[in-house]
Amino acid sequence: YAESKKAVIKSVAPQENSIDKPSVVSINKFHSNPWQHKLSLAVNKNKISVTDEDVDSSNTEYGKMIHLLFEKIIHEKDADAAISNFIEGEFSDKKKEIDNAVQNVFELCRNLNWFTNDFEIKTEADILLPDGEVVRPDRLMIKGKAVVVLDYKTGERSSKHKQQVEQYVLALQQAGFETAEGFLLYLKENKLVKVA
Repeated sequence: YAESKKAVIKSVAPQENSIDKPSVVSINKFHSNPWQHKLSLAVNKNKISVTDEDVDSSNTEYGKMIHLLFEKIIHEKDADAAISNFIEGEFSDKKKEIDNAVQNVFELCRNLNWFTNDFEIKTEADILLPDGEVVRPDRLMIKGKAVVVLDYKTGERSSKHKQQVEQYVLALQQAGFETAEGFLLYLKENKLVKVA
């Protein structure tokens, strides 16, 4: 922290002894922290660093769009309408890529029945952790006292992804689910990875 020897603060409230004259108070010492150590910025669960200069905004926007798209796809039959609503503006040139990504997800998950009526589906549902933090998995598939977590990733693999899904699974177990499993779906690689 920084320390200052002297500061002057002017009071705008009139004092008893003065009619319109503000009083002057001297402070010999005060503590201050640089604002740079207090600034953090987050948009939903995608944290953005103010100093990052190498962020590829088109990939970030594509990732956000994919997450928003899958938030609207509860069952496989919902895909066409969801895609039509999202393929506008800057993503119109990516229609084929988006169609392929959605179909690949369905193929990977078809034998698991995750996009059917077999499960109660929650997308982007908030989970309150014991420490007060709120986390939001991409997709929860619930059947009785069992839950499956699915998190979509549009970028490269990271150990943080596994930790993130493990955190979701633990929180759901603590919430009373007898069985909780977690999966990562890497769209770029077209791979489904069981985490927990």
